[in-house]
Amino acid sequence: MTTARILALVLVAPQACHPGEHASSVNSLRTRVVDSVRGRAWWSNDDSMFTYLVEIRATNSADTVRGVVPPLPTILGDTQVMGLRVDTAKYDRVIFTYDARSHRVEDQSLPLDAWPGLFDFSISPGGEYLLYVTWVSGPIGEVAVIRDRRSGERVLTGPHWALCECDSDDHHAHWVTADSFEMARGGSPRSPWERFSGSVSRRSVHTDTLPAEPHWH
Repeated sequence: MTTARILALVLVAPQACHPGEHASSVNSLRTRVVDSVRGRAWWSNDDSMFTYLVEIRATNSADTVRGVVPPLPTILGDTQVMGLRVDTAKYDRVIFTYDARSHRVEDQSLPLDAWPGLFDFSISPGGEYLLYVTWVSGPIGEVAVIRDRRSGERVLTGPHWALCECDSDDHHAHWVTADSFEMARGGSPRSPWERFSGSVSRRSVHTDTLPAEPHWH
């Protein structure tokens, strides 16, 4: 279920792209972080985290979205921006979509099986697919999942991994292209990083190991 919120509109003059901005190759849509706030973490009452105020600038206007969390938003075509932010009512992450034509933001809940401790919840560059980790039983463990954002259909499922015995999130996820992805999970100092990768359109997957922790962001 989605909810819509009106954002305040500020008229501005067109400007060139500054360092740190992310610009659309199609038109003048740009995003940049303009402020940050430290507050309670969504995964624990005992931890704190930073959320970000992100400015979204079009040719003749600029809006801001509060409570944004990494990974930072993606520009979709020439009219939309999609990313993650914290819903302060539920104090959980939601997927937000900003529309430059209406200056509105719609929120969409994350899939119910998405592990709340996973930081690298990854949205494909076109906004069609979600890549994340979930728990499974029989035997207890975890798997990487790719789900269609609109229909909710599970498109691909990775291999069974033993449950992570770690105090912090040891997963990395990213999209190489709009269609191809990688998810890695860490092991102990004596074991390598395991990687699940593939192509959504071809429904093909590949598993291998990495010699060290990846730095994809």
